[in-house]
Amino acid sequence: MTQLSLFGPGDGEPERKPSSDDLVRLRVLITVKAAPNPSEKYGETVCIAGLSVDLSQRRWIRLYPINFRDLSFNDRFCKYDIISVDARPARQDQRRESWKPYPETISNEGHLRAWEPRRPHLDRHIEGSMCSLFRNTRDHAAAQSLALVRPKDVSGFKVEPHPGLDP
Repeated sequence: MTQLSLFGPGDGEPERKPSSDDLVRLRVLITVKAAPNPSEKYGETVCIAGLSVDLSQRRWIRLYPINFRDLSFNDRFCKYDIISVDARPARQDQRRESWKPYPETISNEGHLRAWEPRRPHLDRHIEGSMCSLFRNTRDHAAAQSLALVRPKDVSGFKVEPHPGLDP
């Protein structure tokens, strides 16, 4: 067994999920909210991703399942909100960033509206390409599966409403 650094994973060392199933209070800068997806087990759920804002735990975090429509109005959140939530490592999902949240514990701490307050949280997490991220996850089960990637070109991007979703 390799001894990990006391200061977190070093270069080339994968960050592992905690071995304990204890509840952990996570503070997350929300960067992604996926489209709602029907689930027999959880109802209509969304997958949320973001970056930990805790200085000692700078990492990507995936929160699933969250039934967003069932959240109270005060507990709903937007992209670039900072939330805190109790969660456990998601054992049914091998991806290291995956956590099972307890939505009733969500607390919205505020919104980072301007780009400059967000930048320190995001810049250090930019990856070179989706190809390298995909290749790493294919070759190593413990590899990072979430990333921020700068697009080369966004011309021709078009958003259209989906006809099957209600407001």
